[in-house]
Amino acid sequence: MQGYVNAEPKEPRIIVPVLDSDGTPVPLEMAIDTGFTGFMTLRPRVTLALGLERGEDRRMMLADGQVIATPTCWAMAIWHGNPTRIPVLEIDARPVIGMSLLWNSDVAIAARENGRVMITEAAAT
Repeated sequence: MQGYVNAEPKEPRIIVPVLDSDGTPVPLEMAIDTGFTGFMTLRPRVTLALGLERGEDRRMMLADGQVIATPTCWAMAIWHGNPTRIPVLEIDARPVIGMSLLWNSDVAIAARENGRVMITEAAAT
């Protein structure tokens, strides 16, 4: 999986296909946020448009220590070539993938404008 580094706000970005309710892959551009321990966030209008399955609200702690209840959905993302069922937090902010989705992956980032981002499945040890 490949992506690039955005010039502003200086963040690595990749395209993650997420299946809509008809099973059609929809490519979504996401920022990589290693400070986010969850799988993925999407705006509510995107989860609605994709027809994602609703889940229960989850509590999450923001970077400033504030704890909020966040609506969740379930999505099928194509990750390392495989459909993977993941929880998605509905947040009205830029979409991100976090460490839970990146787990067992190798991530390489050329930290410069338009630098290359590479995510590969980690070799079994």
